Amino acid sequence: MVFLLLIVLAYCISQTVFCVGVDSDVSKIELHMPQPTAEGSDALFSFSTNYYSAELVANGNGVYPVVLTVGFDSSVLGADAIELEAYDDSGASLVMPARKVAYADTVVLSGDMSPSKPGEIWKYRARLVYHDGHRGSWSSMQEGYGAITGAAFMKFFERYAMKPWEFTDYPDFPKVLSDKWSKSEILSKIKAHSLKSLGTVTENSRYHGGSVTYTSKASGFKGNIFFTFVNFGELDTIWSNGSFNMYGVSLSGNGKRCDGVVVVSGMYPATVDCSLLQIEDDAPVGNYKLQQQNREDVELVPASANF
Repeated sequence: MVFLLLIVLAYCISQTVFCVGVDSDVSKIELHMPQPTAEGSDALFSFSTNYYSAELVANGNGVYPVVLTVGFDSSVLGADAIELEAYDDSGASLVMPARKVAYADTVVLSGDMSPSKPGEIWKYRARLVYHDGHRGSWSSMQEGYGAITGAAFMKFFERYAMKPWEFTDYPDFPKVLSDKWSKSEILSKIKAHSLKSLGTVTENSRYHGGSVTYTSKASGFKGNIFFTFVNFGELDTIWSNGSFNMYGVSLSGNGKRCDGVVVVSGMYPATVDCSLLQIEDDAPVGNYKLQQQNREDVELVPASANF
């Protein structure tokens, strides 16, 4: 019997498991797999940021769900499920009950387990659930947020990294930004519709040491208007570099040609090409050519008036 116990113990050690409760009855030997530490758990769970797949469905705000990728290795054999906690941008927590998973499974965190609006970043942690019901260690907190549709991207970009002065009357626009841009020199220039609209004005953004410069030059009885963006962003999570240019704009706010490319950085990296736009009644019409970093194809996103 002693020889048999030694064989069993040697086998347990070779399999990197712990044997406890060993007595003279071999049938009473209990085997428990070692639980990963929090650091070990981190390698098992990956929460997506700005991940896009044609198989995902965006919500009504144009936001796609976060996707959790699960990986198991030999150190966690004996676990076949996970538990998940999500913390929204207000700090409130949500819990996903234990769910069966396998190696390399992807779990779509749809519904109330993912951010619902562009610009929201949530925090997540997860842990393993073993066959016998006991739980492993929680992983460290990880950030996660979904990709957004082209239309949602353009609205978010225009609000916070292109032309925030067009959103000052929107009830959901931050008051501090509404107060700032409703009194801005750029807005005064745009609304002048006279020789007062000519000249150059630079205004700074709150983040990234950024700025936007408005320049208007006369061209016969019309004018050319140029916007130049240098690390311009009114949120910490999005900023832009590049230009948007309008040519032959009349006093009535119409122009037949635009160009310029803006490179967007932050949560949703992208490139915006303005060459398919025209100006009617002070607003762009036509399509933006949008290339989001997480997409293979260029999207044509219709421009819209925000005033």
